[in-house]
Amino acid sequence: WDGEVSRVLDEDLTFALLSIAFISCYFAFHTGSVFIAMVSIWQILMTIPVCLFPYTFLLGITYFNQGHGLLIFIILGIGADDVFVFSDAWLRSDAMVRAAAAARPESDRLQDPWSEDRLLLERVMYSYRHAFVTVMNTSFTTAVAFLSTIGTPLMPIRSIGVYACLLVVANFACVLTLTPAAFVIRERYLLARRRQGCAGRSVLVRDDGDDGVVKCK
Repeated sequence: WDGEVSRVLDEDLTFALLSIAFISCYFAFHTGSVFIAMVSIWQILMTIPVCLFPYTFLLGITYFNQGHGLLIFIILGIGADDVFVFSDAWLRSDAMVRAAAAARPESDRLQDPWSEDRLLLERVMYSYRHAFVTVMNTSFTTAVAFLSTIGTPLMPIRSIGVYACLLVVANFACVLTLTPAAFVIRERYLLARRRQGCAGRSVLVRDDGDDGVVKCK
């Protein structure tokens, strides 16, 4: 029986590669950036080995089997949702921040004009305000739900629940640190270089729709 269970679990883990490939492609499609897709999928997957440290050395749990590996499907879904929440807030932030800057009193605009760096900072703050509460609430409730398994006398279920709780917390930390940094790097350097490359063209078009792509005519 144990051998059959292990065989089925090993086969299921092979589907994780397909899940990773699909989510990576959808990240790139939704954000319009391969760079964001790579960073997002990397930070989600890195929570798995990172959480082994508190799981093993801080909590002293040594039990680990294929069932823990199947948590990759859960953390892929949770991590992708959190990134999408921040991404949507970021896409809205450009128009909202520029509108707020234009609505400032003329005396303030003349005395303290907002540079592109200031606008970028305001976009980060806007995205944080609109994504933090949503991501925190979903992460907190999910982590508590997994942590509730510590009441069961079954060691496999209890250990998987604790490990899943750690994954959710680690993913929450990554979304609040690595994800904003990735979007800022893309905006500050990758898209800026593309705009500079368009500088000699007759028309520079910034499409701030779903993909945020810079195009030249």
